[in-house]
Amino acid sequence: MVASKPHNSSFDHSPLPTLKKRADFLRLRQGKKASGPSFTLQCAPRLQAESNQSPKLASRVGYTVTTRVGNAVERNRIRRRLREVAKQGFVSRNPEQKYGPHDYVVLARRSVLCGDFQSLVNEFTRALDRLHTNRSKGSRKTH
Repeated sequence: MVASKPHNSSFDHSPLPTLKKRADFLRLRQGKKASGPSFTLQCAPRLQAESNQSPKLASRVGYTVTTRVGNAVERNRIRRRLREVAKQGFVSRNPEQKYGPHDYVVLARRSVLCGDFQSLVNEFTRALDRLHTNRSKGSRKTH
């Protein structure tokens, strides 16, 4: 007989909506960027054409981990860590409520593997703040 673990109601097991299409990843290359030691976060508002398909738009997150970072096992571990970091960062900052629905792409570096989890969450929240307070690199429209 297996003993069940106590249920922690404060932990949300639902995943964040993710980006799946290549066109979305390519579109975010032109958006704002905020870099840190472990990853680069790219951001762009959700497209208006998508709002006709679903009544409530949610922010989506995509993850890019290239083969230069490591082998398949390491890349998958990095991706799992980043998914949890993004979930924790969104729970603590809730940028969707303040700034509306956006798409985000996290470009990973190898240091995600050896970094402390809480420092990764802090780095993610700082990157979110920089993206939404106009202190980031990216496409700025000049008139």
